[in-house]
Amino acid sequence: MNITLAAKESLIKKARAYAQKHNTTLNKLIRDYLIRLVENGNHDSDADYFLALTKRVEGDSKGWTWNREDIYEF
Repeated sequence: MNITLAAKESLIKKARAYAQKHNTTLNKLIRDYLIRLVENGNHDSDADYFLALTKRVEGDSKGWTWNREDIYEF
């Protein structure tokens, strides 16, 4: 099934650039978001959503490390 999405052109361009940077398509990003929304939805709060998201997302620091003193140098 196809749907039509209305959004500002600038938002679509940024989203497509984001998708390309992450080796995917805008269509797949939206489809994956909808799947997560209906399969993992029903979060009572933003905190619940955040905690559920952190369980699914894998991070990659690419070897970068930091310590408490480093964060205060900025």
